[in-house]
Amino acid sequence: MAETEESREPAEDAGSGHEYDDAFRTMCIDCGYLLIPVINEIFGEHYLLDEKMEFYANEKFIERPNGKTDKRITDSDFKVGGKRYHLEAESSEHDRSMLIRMFEYDTQISLLDAEITGNELHVKFPRSAVIHLKSNSRTPDEMLIVIETPDAESRYAVPVIKVKDYSIEDIFEKELYMFIPYYIFRHVRKFKKYDEDEKSAGICKLKREYKEIFDRLEEVRDSGRIDCLTYDCILSMSIKVLEKASEKYRNVQEGVKSVMGGRVLDYPGRKEYYEGV
Repeated sequence: MAETEESREPAEDAGSGHEYDDAFRTMCIDCGYLLIPVINEIFGEHYLLDEKMEFYANEKFIERPNGKTDKRITDSDFKVGGKRYHLEAESSEHDRSMLIRMFEYDTQISLLDAEITGNELHVKFPRSAVIHLKSNSRTPDEMLIVIETPDAESRYAVPVIKVKDYSIEDIFEKELYMFIPYYIFRHVRKFKKYDEDEKSAGICKLKREYKEIFDRLEEVRDSGRIDCLTYDCILSMSIKVLEKASEKYRNVQEGVKSVMGGRVLDYPGRKEYYEGV
């Protein structure tokens, strides 16, 4: 088989992806209002951070032809501004089965709000998108679902947003704070080189960038744009993602954690926070 540019592209050695998906889902649960800027970016909306949101159960049940029922867990299913949205985080660079899962989820969501008038069933699909936490040259910019019925053909696009496309400046200008834990993926292909020397230029650059990120995030917290729980959640999820992505590279991990570690407020305190609520 002829070698292509894609086949030559080195794979990211960042471990399995469920930890990254779990970190995203944790932020959706603990500070769901951070989804607002993501929606604004993907769909061109102009919602404010304090916009009222209505979240729905993340468990969806898929009925199979053989009579069995499969349970699926969506990352986020919510309504804001009278519109229903469905976002999924994806930690693999390219996974065609994502299209099937998105259609399954969207179908189940549309049935929850279905209306029957006489002999007519009306279903309204949510505005859906995929957030690629990691991406490469094979990651699509958009996915398309085509539905053929006996009378017509219908198609709808599923936008794809790639976290690695966003610089530090982009993240703070657009308030895409949920992307901060995954900023590390901009560097993961260079970890092996970085790790050769704990004082390497690569590690020093990475530490400077993370210092800037969390200095700026502290300013956002102190200004009241986000609360302390949100700040602590982002920081804690950033450390979890870093630990998994750099588990084979001690110098990288310890270098970046030295910048972030002293900032942790004590995320286990979220239990006391919710008890207080």
